[in-house]
Amino acid sequence: MPRLRGPIYLSNQENTRSAGVIVATVGHVDHGKTSLIKQLTGVDTDTLKEEKQRGLSINLGYAYLANDNKSIGFIDVPGHRRFINTMISGVSSINLALVAVAANEGLKPQTIEHLEILRLLDIKRYLIVLTHIDKTDTTQRKLVAKQMQKAIGLGTPVFEVDNIKGTGIDRLRDYLLTVAEEYSPNSKNGYFRLSIDRTFLLKGVGLTVAGTVMSGRVSEGENLVLLPHKKNVRVREIYSQNEKSRASQIGERCALQISGIEKKDISRGDWLHGHSSILSSNRINVRLEISSYLNFKVKHLCPVKLYIGAKLISAKLYLLMRKTDGFSLSAGSRVYAQIIIEGEISCCNGDKFVLRDDSELVTLGGGTV
Repeated sequence: MPRLRGPIYLSNQENTRSAGVIVATVGHVDHGKTSLIKQLTGVDTDTLKEEKQRGLSINLGYAYLANDNKSIGFIDVPGHRRFINTMISGVSSINLALVAVAANEGLKPQTIEHLEILRLLDIKRYLIVLTHIDKTDTTQRKLVAKQMQKAIGLGTPVFEVDNIKGTGIDRLRDYLLTVAEEYSPNSKNGYFRLSIDRTFLLKGVGLTVAGTVMSGRVSEGENLVLLPHKKNVRVREIYSQNEKSRASQIGERCALQISGIEKKDISRGDWLHGHSSILSSNRINVRLEISSYLNFKVKHLCPVKLYIGAKLISAKLYLLMRKTDGFSLSAGSRVYAQIIIEGEISCCNGDKFVLRDDSELVTLGGGTV
């Protein structure tokens, strides 16, 4: 299980800001994602000794940026293909994808795969940041900008930055804070849901879990249900967007200090839910789209890895509308299917997911529950 890093609490001051924005930095390895976050926030999210030695991110890292009214939570995801599983867990509940691309290299394989995963997860909003601009000229930067807009969307905003000297960082930071000011969550209504991506014990504090709020709102003192285990927990304290708060709501990163359960009883990808009647299951019906980049067919009852929320779990793909071509699906196919899970998970109608092959090397597709 990847270990997530970054500051846990920035301040004990009460958080009075409205709902925050979650931004993930995605793109090819060595295209400057981590140094970009450091320039924007002052936080180096590469804290492991191995990351320092190798000069690349291995696990997820977190940093925060705030003004008087709004806050931004950054998730720094690895760019190397070996850590694509970690990348998926980091982008499952974001509001904005910040696509970093080195101006001297342009669109590379892992950026393409990251963009396909984001598309399958139905991420709507993107921002292109050309990094390493000191290593190229204006003509090259314009070519790369057009290349990226063609891949993402012609109207996608483009920023140019120098990760070392800081050129262009202030303009990018101002834009992101403006986005945060304008952001309004789809709905604060509905039951509270959070997929746990981090669990830890803090001395003098106790058991704490963290994740991104997927729906609803939670307040101090509330009782929640841990699914799929159906165990009751109580919220003792809340840190929202890295600051102490009395409540947290949809679209925010939050850490909840909870009681009524032990750390060993919690697994990554478990859900905290505000309604006790939600059921868990070992089968889910889905609308599935096979990746347009796949160069082989996906067969009926093939073993797969399912990524939903922060959960990674083994499963099999059951094709509900099987045809006579060997019960298989080609690139770009869109069908209804059933995913048979080894164990049980909790999910809701409308949740997004990604499927990869059983060896966790190839992205097969994704869709909606």
